[in-house]
Amino acid sequence: MSGDDSTNLSAATARTKKLFDAYEVCNQQQNRYPEYPFIDEPVRRCAAKNGMLYDIGCGRGYWFNHYQELGVPKANITGVDLSDAAVSRLHSQGYRAIQADSTKMDRVGSEVADLVIATGSLMVTEDTHQAFKQCRRLMKPGGEILVNLYNIYHPYFWFIHKLTWPLRTYGEKWVRYWWLPFLFFFQVQNYIRRGCFLNRPDLEAVFYDQVMVPFAHLHSVREVRSWMEESGLTVLGTGYNLWGSMFWVNGCLAAKPATDGPR
Repeated sequence: MSGDDSTNLSAATARTKKLFDAYEVCNQQQNRYPEYPFIDEPVRRCAAKNGMLYDIGCGRGYWFNHYQELGVPKANITGVDLSDAAVSRLHSQGYRAIQADSTKMDRVGSEVADLVIATGSLMVTEDTHQAFKQCRRLMKPGGEILVNLYNIYHPYFWFIHKLTWPLRTYGEKWVRYWWLPFLFFFQVQNYIRRGCFLNRPDLEAVFYDQVMVPFAHLHSVREVRSWMEESGLTVLGTGYNLWGSMFWVNGCLAAKPATDGPR
């Protein structure tokens, strides 16, 4: 399925879309860092039953090669992303991809996925909980969902996004005054975490992703567990990414009951 679902976006979501179109053009990273080991087991379970995997907020398909390495056929992978640039790139590589706002996803059917994965994407929408409900709608009976969100109790995103509101409020004219301090910060951070420096396109991509994005909602494990349990899911596991700035019960592995109940 292809096409564009850009109509009727709010002004803020339209700004997010424009930003992530630019992000996908400049971002050169092909594979995600080994900070997400928790995705492997649900992906293997999906592969074992030849299941359909939907990646929400997939970008250029950072995880798609890894899914295939774990046994999910390319034909069973579908990406959903707000960015036209990301979706076009995936189409050119032969993947199924749908352009959609994850708080709506009207063009994606219900009960189509054996595994829904949303790593680092739902919290940059206007309404994380609504985006989660849409992901829940996609799940087949017996399916699983894995969500990864920003941790409200960690200082990183309070500093990197909440305190940088003047950049987003007063526009691009401010960016050039803040670029050098952030360049230094992200280079040091990346070297400490991964033992390497970022090139200029990747630096710009990180800056767009973490600083300039209009929304960066912060949540807790307890909050997201309650979303899952209230929607009839069983929480299979929770945990934190390296350094604790993100957590994965914020949506991790919740198995949908075989007999679907009320949502």
